[in-house]
Amino acid sequence: MSKAVLISIRPEWCEKIVGGRKTLELRKTAPTIKPPFKCYIYCTKFKYGEILCFPQYKTGKVIGEFVCDRLFPYCQAKPIENAADVERQSCLTRKEVWEYAPEGNPVGWHISDLVVYDEPKELAEFYKNGTLSNEAFCETTYDGKRSYADYLFTRVVRKPPQSWCYVEEEIT
Repeated sequence: MSKAVLISIRPEWCEKIVGGRKTLELRKTAPTIKPPFKCYIYCTKFKYGEILCFPQYKTGKVIGEFVCDRLFPYCQAKPIENAADVERQSCLTRKEVWEYAPEGNPVGWHISDLVVYDEPKELAEFYKNGTLSNEAFCETTYDGKRSYADYLFTRVVRKPPQSWCYVEEEIT
């Protein structure tokens, strides 16, 4: 069991990630865990009136995962990863980057090892960070009043994160 990230991404950006055009996700903040770490992609729901090519049956679900193999501040891009490269990889213009994060330096999350699920997963298949395995639950918290299934039910992710949140990569 290890810490992973569940990241909310709008359908138009998911479409670009799945199509291989977007290989860098810019966020205002970054996790405290060091790369590489796994990110699960939650595709947000369509807003009323949006018309996109991305399949609507995949919105409101976890559509895939990637490994974030490096993080770096947008303003401190290295010569190889200059601003133009960051903009190209993130599918954003410089103006859009600074409109998104006018108060600070957005952080680039590099997308590698992308896996798109054949069948999207429900949020309820993921657990909040800090969820114990069955063995750890029995060793540390079992009080005879609740079952492991009851415990897991209280740890299920029910609402998508506003931006991103920690989740458990695997519960046994």
